Amino acid sequence: MKWKKARPVSREGLTANSTVNRAQATRLIAQEIAERGEQPPLTRNRVSQRIRYAIKTGRLVERSPGKFRFGVLAAWAMDTWPGKFSGWPVSRTISPGTGRACTDTYRVALGMVSSVGGPDAAQVKSENEKLRADNEKLRSERDRLCSEIETLRPYKERHDQTRAKRQAAGRRGGRGNKS
Repeated sequence: MKWKKARPVSREGLTANSTVNRAQATRLIAQEIAERGEQPPLTRNRVSQRIRYAIKTGRLVERSPGKFRFGVLAAWAMDTWPGKFSGWPVSRTISPGTGRACTDTYRVALGMVSSVGGPDAAQVKSENEKLRADNEKLRSERDRLCSEIETLRPYKERHDQTRAKRQAAGRRGGRGNKS
């Protein structure tokens, strides 16, 4: 298989607040985690899939579509591949999905806390109550749909039997062929 050549990327001049695009991020990480004998395009593909999944699950936050703050990327990479990326500048202030503590100013900006002092207990309690009510609505909807499925099951079974008969008759041929 013929692989597309990737331009080399250097980490020189990148600070924690620098912005890198997805291709640069993939190449930078792939250079660090490359295994002996593995083809570079396969490594880049593996890293790219990890980045895509991390974005999808919220573990890696994009600055804008396809762009990352280098410090956040470094923090995610250190969590994903422990023991590597020790020389990379890390910024844990904008990475809520990594499981690490964020700065209070960022949490206030997201509305996660009401003030720098800590979460507002009344706000947390009301949010919990709202989530419990939503959860109860979903449970009742699930129970209603399950009972509806049970009432429709005999019709589905009868439909499947009729369909099988018609399919077998179609294989036998036209009118009068009963063999």
